[in-house]
Amino acid sequence: MLIKISVVIPAYNASKYIVECLDSIIKQSLQDIEIIVVNDGSIDDTKSILDALALEDKRLKIIHQKNQSVGVARTNGVLVAQGEYIAFVDSDDTINEDMLKTMYEKAQEKNSDIVVCNYNRVDAKGKILSKAYFSEKYLDFEASLSLKIDPPTWNKIYKKELFLDNNIHFKERVFCEDLATTMELFFFAKQIDNVDAYLYNYFINPNGASMNITQKNVDHIFIALETNKLFLQKQGVMEVYQHSFILRILQQLDVMYSNKELYTYVNKKLQEYSYFEIQSQLISKEFLLKKSPFKQFEYLALKMKKEGISSTFIYGYGEAFSFIEELFSQLNIEILGVIESIDRKRKLSYRYGTLEHFNKELKNANIFVMSVDYVNEINDMINVFMNSNGISL
Repeated sequence: MLIKISVVIPAYNASKYIVECLDSIIKQSLQDIEIIVVNDGSIDDTKSILDALALEDKRLKIIHQKNQSVGVARTNGVLVAQGEYIAFVDSDDTINEDMLKTMYEKAQEKNSDIVVCNYNRVDAKGKILSKAYFSEKYLDFEASLSLKIDPPTWNKIYKKELFLDNNIHFKERVFCEDLATTMELFFFAKQIDNVDAYLYNYFINPNGASMNITQKNVDHIFIALETNKLFLQKQGVMEVYQHSFILRILQQLDVMYSNKELYTYVNKKLQEYSYFEIQSQLISKEFLLKKSPFKQFEYLALKMKKEGISSTFIYGYGEAFSFIEELFSQLNIEILGVIESIDRKRKLSYRYGTLEHFNKELKNANIFVMSVDYVNEINDMINVFMNSNGISL
């Protein structure tokens, strides 16, 4: 039987979630799959649960290894995989019944190296907390590098040859191994496509590492960023992709600076890795060491000023607005208006000014989008509005 997709699931002390996770994979409408679970030295009931489930479905392959980290578990799963494509699922997540079939059909249609789908963020009861959308306009290496595409390995399928031909291994013993590695897969991919459907369900664990930034987390993020930098330098493309790499650093700084108690420690790591030495007129040691959130927004505002932009519209009115409003005032950039979505259908509304005023003023205007989770969706939505009103940007 031709194995179309190998699904790799790293598992560590996953007894609470692994049955539901595997059930969502076993029941996939695409049956020509293998399911590889790498038990990374669990000390709970994970091993016995997996061994029992393997007796019920021959497609289920279990690897038991001593604890070596999720990165090693992913890599070991890839090395034994026999499928044409590789998919990854975290042991506390689930996937929709048609996910693998839908993504494989897209890959076959386009001869894709990577296919990306949208995903839901869910709580422990499966309630959807928010959605992450990916536009086909942002499906390339630069989008991956600048984090317009989320770095997690899941919600994507990859040709197995991407790993084997380019000797790609996941970073060992860091909690953000995908931040260190996924962009390399995008770099070597020749064809990247998306499926405009919410097919993956990502469990938001309030006690997880990504929700609670510690010194250890900071160490791991810097290891991942340094891995990214060395890769760009090895490929000889750092100068080409410098702006996107800076945005990657700044977004991670926003994450790390979210814990005010870590300011001093984060700045110490910045000194250690010398990221302020990256050649740019807009980035300096003083800028990077400034203890404030929303650094990527500040960087983009400075870039706008350098490019001679004197006015802009803003999308969004959230936590960052007062910060951006003050910054634009300091830079003498006029805020012409604020655009917001008003309901679940994501329609546009305006904080001030009439529709006719916006139609007039939006011609050749800039729109500063204050959003991370929905930036691609917002760009598409604004473009639809512009086109329907005969406005060019």
